[in-house]
Amino acid sequence: MVIEHFEYPDWAELHEISKGDILIAIDDFSPYKMEHVAPDGIVRSAKTLTVMDATGNIKEIDVLYHELPKAFSHFFILPVIYFLLMLSLAIYLYKQKSGNVASLNILIYFLLTVSLAYCSVGASTQLHPVGSIVNSTCLILCLVLLIHFLQKYFAFLRIPWRFNKKIWILYLITVCVFLVSMIEIFNSAFFTLNTIIILLLFVALIFYILIILATSYTRDRSIQLQILFWFIVLPFLPFVIFYVLPELLFQQAILSPSTCAISLLCIPFTFTFMQVTERLFDVDYYVSRIRYYVLFAGGMTVWLMIGIDSFLSISIRTNIGIALFIFISIFVLLCVKEKIDYVYRKVLFSTNGNNIHFLYSIIDKVGKEIKMEDLFNTLSDQLMKQLEMNTVYVIQYDMETEQISLANAQSEENRHQLQLTPKDLDQLQVGSIKKFQTFYVACLHRNIKTKYFLILRTNSKIHLKKEELLWLELLLHYIDNFVENTQLVEDLMFELKQAKEGQNYPAWLHKLCWLQLEEVKSQLGQELHDTILQEQIFLIRELDNLLYVRDRDLVQQKILQIHQQLITINVQLRLYCEQLKPPLLQTLGLEAALTKLFNQTEQRAHFTLMHSIEPLLIDDNEMSLLIYRLIQEMLNNALTHSKATYVKIELRALSQGFHLFYMDNGIGCHLEDLYLSGTMGIIGMKERVAAYKGTMVIDSYPNEGMQFDITVNKGD
Repeated sequence: MVIEHFEYPDWAELHEISKGDILIAIDDFSPYKMEHVAPDGIVRSAKTLTVMDATGNIKEIDVLYHELPKAFSHFFILPVIYFLLMLSLAIYLYKQKSGNVASLNILIYFLLTVSLAYCSVGASTQLHPVGSIVNSTCLILCLVLLIHFLQKYFAFLRIPWRFNKKIWILYLITVCVFLVSMIEIFNSAFFTLNTIIILLLFVALIFYILIILATSYTRDRSIQLQILFWFIVLPFLPFVIFYVLPELLFQQAILSPSTCAISLLCIPFTFTFMQVTERLFDVDYYVSRIRYYVLFAGGMTVWLMIGIDSFLSISIRTNIGIALFIFISIFVLLCVKEKIDYVYRKVLFSTNGNNIHFLYSIIDKVGKEIKMEDLFNTLSDQLMKQLEMNTVYVIQYDMETEQISLANAQSEENRHQLQLTPKDLDQLQVGSIKKFQTFYVACLHRNIKTKYFLILRTNSKIHLKKEELLWLELLLHYIDNFVENTQLVEDLMFELKQAKEGQNYPAWLHKLCWLQLEEVKSQLGQELHDTILQEQIFLIRELDNLLYVRDRDLVQQKILQIHQQLITINVQLRLYCEQLKPPLLQTLGLEAALTKLFNQTEQRAHFTLMHSIEPLLIDDNEMSLLIYRLIQEMLNNALTHSKATYVKIELRALSQGFHLFYMDNGIGCHLEDLYLSGTMGIIGMKERVAAYKGTMVIDSYPNEGMQFDITVNKGD
């Protein structure tokens, strides 16, 4: 038998074997009489080889595994490791018995069958009888078990099964494959036929599985079907494209079955992840990321291979190897980059656009709470819905006594179920999250003596997604500020309550009142200085000048002028006093006080004033004073700033309050400019209305006048 090709050229070079040498014997027997030599003339296993070179020298070569490290790793090390992993995984699943138990048993059989099929690749390649039977049978049986698993899993997901329900027919086909493989042992003529039958069945079953997933996904776009589809198509493609189809069409595989089978190893892990827990990882996230990385890495691989083929002349097998290396390298690089971005820059691709909406919704609801316990209860309820947790609550940790207590309304048993030590809690900083077995601990807030921690737990093992962790970290920073502000509000409310009960007001409140009083005094003093005081200074100077006037008639005339000016000053001073304390408001009531105010305004104004005042049945003097001050400020604004020719004021009675409307046709302004100007009058009106829990709406635009719409109702 003439040697034409070497599977391991390095080994042939080591033993000085060249193409064209003649293989005389295998294990001291003629190659044509050996079962190890298939009809295709490939020597698949041997202990010794007898070779004659071109010069006629005959040498006997011992085949040792340590001289074939690649074959040893493919046919022994990897299969053993994989079998042990699958066996451990099967034992773990059998003990857990969680989730969909009906399909779990089939999944265990599937794991063991795939591991046996992979472990028997080496023996089957060497045409070992037992290895060939096990490999041929398990190769078909694993796909049959996969179809059976899909049927049970569809029932678990409540997806109708629209395909052949007689799974026993597929198991019968597996039995037939086993019998044909047994016949091959006694009659080697069946080798080629049996290989073709098995490969055809393998391709047919794979396409059947893909049809099941594709048609089911078009009807029911379940995320579980999407992950099944992606993680079955991708691993089987190398085996089908590089081995099965070339072997059927050209009788020459591009890659060996042991190499192609490596891609099938991820299939059992995929099913296990989906079976143990539906939230073991973020399906949406990983499917989208893998799809994106595969397309990007595939495009770059094609581009680089075009460049390599343009400059180098290499074989197809080498091309495929380089392409796979480039593809895997780019794919791994993208995954590592994403991990680094998340760890150091907190940058993460998001597939869920609702996260910002959920964050806004939680912040909006939590921000409305004014008590710590209500804040924690609202936060816990919202996180239970968003993160699908069984229990979410807040604990309080005293750093001095190292005692743990519940900070919101939860059962006391939750605190005893926590296996946390003071060391664990001391190490966690505000905004950090740590996982402890079946629950997560997040530090919410810290003050001098106390730490607050958020506990998120579930009855089953759960892993928060990276996107959820990043989202939760951002929420923690918001909550930290909310807790601090809420504590300040609670302390303030407590002080005010104590002050109200004991008539002992806090020092800061006294200080605030005095500061407000001093501000009012300063404003009043400035107004008196700019008006009445300046006029009095003028009159004093006029009187000084009269001392030197000798004309009696002129002196008398000046005295009359000064007398008239003093009357005017007196009127102005009386007006100031009435503005500070309207005399008619307490004696004759609100309507009389407003009538006088309107008359005084009409005497000074250059606009037409229209007013409609309904009688109000208000016994509260404070409410009457509020209405008077609001209308007074509106009229002052009309006199000094509006430049209006028409002003209208309407006052309507409500059941326990009033509705006040003002409008003019003046110059108006931008509302942004109005708020930025910090006008004391407008600010005072808003503060007065807010103090009575009323509403004030301002509407204005340049050259379109101004409107005030105020509603105050004690019944609200």
